[in-house]
Amino acid sequence: AAGDFAKARRSAHDLKSVCAQFGAMQASEIARRIEGDVSDLEAVKVVLPELKGSVEAAGAAIRQIQSEMSETRPGRSAA
Repeated sequence: AAGDFAKARRSAHDLKSVCAQFGAMQASEIARRIEGDVSDLEAVKVVLPELKGSVEAAGAAIRQIQSEMSETRPGRSAA
């Protein structure tokens, strides 16, 4: 948003690592592409919707897993 391509690449690097740690491999791969293969800020803007969708899908999957885990903890009913 600030128009800083170098900052976008650094942010993509950080996001790549975090996504990989959570098993969001598609999002990690898209961030890797931004970090290394995308050549300018306009190209980053083209890829952002794909990255956003992938991160949102990973977040939904994590929330689902959290919900399932909380339902199966001892002392909790699975109602």
